Amino acid sequence: MKRYILKHHGVWVISNVSFLLGYLYSRNFSLNLLITWAGFMLILNSKQSLFIKKYLPFLIQSLAGWFLLGVSVRNTTIVAATIVIAIPYVVYFLIWGDRFVYSVITGFAFLVLPVYIVSGSFLYYLVILFYFLNAVFKIRYMVTGEKNLRKLGILFLFAGLFIVVSIGLSPLPYLPLLDNLYFYAKPYRVKLTTAGWTETLKSLIFVSLLFLVWRP
Repeated sequence: MKRYILKHHGVWVISNVSFLLGYLYSRNFSLNLLITWAGFMLILNSKQSLFIKKYLPFLIQSLAGWFLLGVSVRNTTIVAATIVIAIPYVVYFLIWGDRFVYSVITGFAFLVLPVYIVSGSFLYYLVILFYFLNAVFKIRYMVTGEKNLRKLGILFLFAGLFIVVSIGLSPLPYLPLLDNLYFYAKPYRVKLTTAGWTETLKSLIFVSLLFLVWRP
């Protein structure tokens, strides 16, 4: 069974942190939440079957996960949004692989989906997704130097900021992204471990500031 479980620790961390962020918004703990978690994790771990090209286990994991999610969420809009984000990722992954830029975007959008699934707020989900995507783009741009990653980083930064301002929320949570703007303007080099810990610290500051100003 271990061969069908994702071995990427970052995926487990981000998905479970997303569940925590969704729960902190809704403050509603129930058996349904645990079933939702189990269903989402089954779907998420089905990616490992795609990695090793075992399509029957992928199908079994996916169907079981979607069944649990459908039973526990009971909101067709949220389930539909989950499917809409999941399908393009699978297509991009199968055709272009995991490093294709749109695989990265849709994959991360799915990874953070528990925020929306648990909270029920799509805007709350987008504010968090656009912030974390910036960390992904910055690290990848630092490694690869792909110019489109710089452009996407700036685009998602201002898109998230636009949502924050348009709903009357203080832009304070996006304060850590000033470092990203500086980086996109004048790229600098640091060790990847240093960059990783810096982005982790910035993310903790972001989450703290978000809960300081957000009023569900």
